[in-house]
Amino acid sequence: MKKSLSIFIFLAGILLFFSKEGITQNIPQRLLVFDRSLSGYQTLSSTKSGDGQVLILPASGNPLEQIRIAISGKIYDEIHIYTNVKHGSAVFNSLALTSNEILAQKSLLATFKDLVSVSCRIIIHGDPGSDWLSLLTTVSGINVVSE
Repeated sequence: MKKSLSIFIFLAGILLFFSKEGITQNIPQRLLVFDRSLSGYQTLSSTKSGDGQVLILPASGNPLEQIRIAISGKIYDEIHIYTNVKHGSAVFNSLALTSNEILAQKSLLATFKDLVSVSCRIIIHGDPGSDWLSLLTTVSGINVVSE
């Protein structure tokens, strides 16, 4: 009787483990990145906090390096970027990510693809233009879109 109960508990544990694995694999894992220079970032980050892991970028330092650190060791399906966006750039508190800056940051950006899921997307909230999006997609190896 004890042996049957032990086997039953063992099998139930395995089923529970795999059912939880299946559930978490179907829920997109999101990193929500908020730049301090964005007007209303505190309210927006509070409102969006239930949608994923929140990263509020520090006032100084390279925001791309901060994002790289945040995604290291985790598998994200989506990385949402909330910052000031204008045609041809995403402007962070401490970095204007223009096309020239994307090329200057090429070696850092190229490491991103190894840190995220194969189907990961970077979603820029704003429209920096299709040429900028294409360049960032090419350099990072990750699909970059705007919303």
